[in-house]
Amino acid sequence: MIGGGHARCLFHALSSAGETHQNCLETITRLTSLKRILNIIQFGAGRIMIIAQKTLGAILGMILVASCSAGSQSGGEQQADRGREANGADLSGNGPAAATQNSAPLPVFSTMINALDLDRVGNGPSPWTSLEALDAASKFHFVVISDRTGGHRDGVWADAMDKINLTRPAFVVSVGDLIEGYTEDLEQLENEWSELEGMVGTLKPPFFYTPGNHDYSNDVMADLWEQKFGPSYYSFEYKNTLFVVLNSSLMDPESEASDWAAARDWTAEQAEQMTWLADTLEAHDNVRWTYLFMHHPYWRDNWWRRFDQLSWTDRAGPPEGDTGPAEWDRVADLLKNRNYTAFAGHTHNYEYEADDSGPHVHERISLATTGGTSTLGSGSELAGAELAEFDHFVWVTMTDEGPVIANLLLEGILPKDFDHFFKQPPLNAADAE
Repeated sequence: MIGGGHARCLFHALSSAGETHQNCLETITRLTSLKRILNIIQFGAGRIMIIAQKTLGAILGMILVASCSAGSQSGGEQQADRGREANGADLSGNGPAAATQNSAPLPVFSTMINALDLDRVGNGPSPWTSLEALDAASKFHFVVISDRTGGHRDGVWADAMDKINLTRPAFVVSVGDLIEGYTEDLEQLENEWSELEGMVGTLKPPFFYTPGNHDYSNDVMADLWEQKFGPSYYSFEYKNTLFVVLNSSLMDPESEASDWAAARDWTAEQAEQMTWLADTLEAHDNVRWTYLFMHHPYWRDNWWRRFDQLSWTDRAGPPEGDTGPAEWDRVADLLKNRNYTAFAGHTHNYEYEADDSGPHVHERISLATTGGTSTLGSGSELAGAELAEFDHFVWVTMTDEGPVIANLLLEGILPKDFDHFFKQPPLNAADAE
């Protein structure tokens, strides 16, 4: 790059060769512009241009050093002053590239390298590991939030809203169980949804609803969902990435709607959902990744666990005959020829699984909770990360290579002004009084 030292050498060399001060500055500017153009090309073309950039820098460096050796520095300070008047450049030396002693300060030339705007004086070792920012136009972040209910604990969900706002994702997607539900009392259901929507309304990013069994388990609840939110399954695309929300309650109507006087034909609605899913995936067959959201982790037959005296006894599996509906197999078959990550909730305990299916990545994640109670018989308190029970949300970074997924526990996310034992009082007279 053309640092402050080389720029000064070139300025004096050109001046001693008879160039006017304005021409000196114009020459340096042209060389810098050429360097900027190469840097811009390098930003788009990748690492190949890094080599060309370094080569050009070395050549320019040798030319400039040679010019310094041959040039005279007499009168340089007066010439720099006149140059300042001519082009308005900041030659004060008060910035990060102030001139060395007994030499005239010259403009600092910023160099754009992989979107990092660098101001530097001279050459030599660099106080950074790389100038390639870990960022891209195709990159983005989103949050997946888990069950609020199933015996909710007051305050946890509202706390999650505040902490999600601190992380500023592009959007938030739920995996269902947002209200307690399981009633045909319309007034109660409306009150529960009003409470939930009041908390969701504090979010800065958009929020996408997914129905759970506590939200959608009888005709009254299903009708109210449609009145409030419209479809119970849908999709959207963002930055060549497909997001699919499914209603898993429709996949098991014998379980979900069997205790209610159902007038709706849930089996027919599930057939419509599957037809819609096939059509949606076909219409988006060239996306780089697909994310699926549903409440029940029907791929996880053995989600039931035995727990005794804070230790595992065995992995009991589901009750006899309760292995979940076969509808998941149909969903998985539609997804098999693409990269996907599926998220669910329901069990209140975390589980990750993946398989290699030829060239494709298939991930399935059951989330823990964001306010739901323990399923281990330990009361309302969660058993902790060791036993896969914790309050969290999932932070997903979508990259060109695929998703990077992190579980952020609510207790580990703190605002900048959080209260603690050693917190100092405000240092101003008004508060001191």
